Amino acid sequence: VPCGKDKFIPKNELLLHLKTYNIYYEGQNLQLRHREEEGELIVEGLLNISWGLRRPIRLQMQDDNQRIRPPPSSSSWHSGCNLGTHGSVLKPSTLPDIRVTD
Repeated sequence: VPCGKDKFIPKNELLLHLKTYNIYYEGQNLQLRHREEEGELIVEGLLNISWGLRRPIRLQMQDDNQRIRPPPSSSSWHSGCNLGTHGSVLKPSTLPDIRVTD
């Protein structure tokens, strides 16, 4: 599966990581779905990414001329803490590293 210029990851490895990711987020709305359309692998869903930022960012396709306005209040956004549904603390777990090759 291509994942950048001259970079690939085996499809079975990507699907295995996707399955592990979905098991980690089981019962939450952060699970990702995948399908194939015209030979292309399409992954859909919300993806929670943490880069040590003070507030969350949103990745989305935008027209280069369209301005992106920040949300009115970021304090209500998920902060990336280990709280599950109903405020229960989730067990820490490590997601696998995904290696991309040229």
